[in-house]
Amino acid sequence: MSVPNNLFTFNLNTNIVNKMNNSPMKIAYDELLTVLRKDTRSDGQVARDSGVSQPTIWRLRNKPTGRRRASDQFNKLCRFYGLNELPKPSPSGSLETELKGAIMALWDGSDEHARALIKVLRSLKALDVHNHSAPEG
Repeated sequence: MSVPNNLFTFNLNTNIVNKMNNSPMKIAYDELLTVLRKDTRSDGQVARDSGVSQPTIWRLRNKPTGRRRASDQFNKLCRFYGLNELPKPSPSGSLETELKGAIMALWDGSDEHARALIKVLRSLKALDVHNHSAPEG
C-alpha cells in the first residue's frame, strides 16, 4: 500500500515547521521577548540603558512576529539582559547555511507563515534556474 503524496508532504512540512519552532533563534528570541516585556521601563529608557535604538525596542515589544535575525542589536540586547547571544552567520558559510539563514530571516515564527513560505519555495521549482539572462521589460 502506498502513502498518498499529500500525506508525505504534510509530514515533511510538519517536520520542517517543528524544527523551525525549536530553532536556536526562536528560543533566543522568545527568551529575549519574555524578559523585554517584563521590563517595566519605557522603550526610551531601555534604549538609553542598553544602547539599542528605541525603534528596535518598540518593534520587539509590539511586533513580535517581525523578522528575526542574530543582528548586532539583537545580541546587544541579549548581553544587556544577561542572555546568551547568537553567533552571526559566517559570510564564508555554505550556500545551505545561507539559504537557511535567509528563510529564517523572512519567517515570522508562525505555522501559517511557515506553510506559506514552503509553498512559495516549492512553486519556484518550475523556474529555469539555468537561464540567467535578464528579463525583458
